[in-house]
Amino acid sequence: MSGGAVIVGGKAQVGLDDLRITADLKAVSVTAVEDEDGFGGGWRVVARAVCTATLSGLELVTATVTASSAR
Repeated sequence: MSGGAVIVGGKAQVGLDDLRITADLKAVSVTAVEDEDGFGGGWRVVARAVCTATLSGLELVTATVTASSAR
């Protein structure tokens, strides 16, 4: 299984905060947050999960990545 998400309508004022694949490998959940000064418009998060038949030995492997921006 794999998953992903996109912000619709956030105008670079909203960012993905978390994306998790459930331990049973059957769903994905995401959260997003507005930046420090907020956003007055409407926005939404669209999440997708891509699933296949369960393979023998399939396991969930996770990693935490710290993102940075050089501005």
